[in-house]
Order: sequence, then structure tokens, then C-alpha cells
Amino acid sequence: MKTVLKYPVAATGSTVLTLREGFTFVRFEYVMADKALYAWFEEPLKADTPQCQLELKVIHTGDPIQDSFSYLSTALDPMGPETYHLYRLKEAGQTGQHDGGGNAAQNKLKRVA
Repeated sequence: MKTVLKYPVAATGSTVLTLREGFTFVRFEYVMADKALYAWFEEPLKADTPQCQLELKVIHTGDPIQDSFSYLSTALDPMGPETYHLYRLKEAGQTGQHDGGGNAAQNKLKRVA
């Protein structure tokens, strides 16, 4: 079985999430009621599934993006001029399970003991 879980994402700096291996990115959105950014991930429910860490960063339009970052999605503030582009941070030599876009060999994941 699987479930979809919602995680807050910082508008500045990076966000590190601890997810179950085999996760899939589902959605990224600006939630007006909270005036905050959230990402949803589908994760396995099996209790013995190992966990891993995923590092995300929000990039604003016009800001530079490192070549090693991998684009996931864009969220818009419907009541303001803000646009938020969500990227997954990657480092050479690290691999993972799923990224929602079929690019599993380039994921930045760290197994959590």
C-alpha cells in the first residue's frame, strides 16, 4: 500500500525531507490559506521500508540555477506576483529511488539509519 503525504517547503534556503525509499513526487503548490509552499509525495506504507533524505530548494524567476539541480515543478501565488520553482539538489555519485520524472539515477538521497 501507499499514501500521499504533504510537506512544508521553505521559500528561502533549502528544505531537507526524510521520505521512505520508493517515493514519487506528486505536486508542488502555494496554499493561499496558509500563505506557504507545500510538496506532496507518494510513499510506501510498509513499516520496514528504509528512509532517505531529499534536499529541495525554491528558486525565484530570474535567479541563477546550478547545473546540478533538477527541476520538479512550479507554484504560483494567485493573489500576488510570486512564482516559485522547485528544484531537487543533486550531487555526483549519489543515487536514489524515484524523482517523479523517471530520472532515478541522478537523485540526491541519503539513507537514514
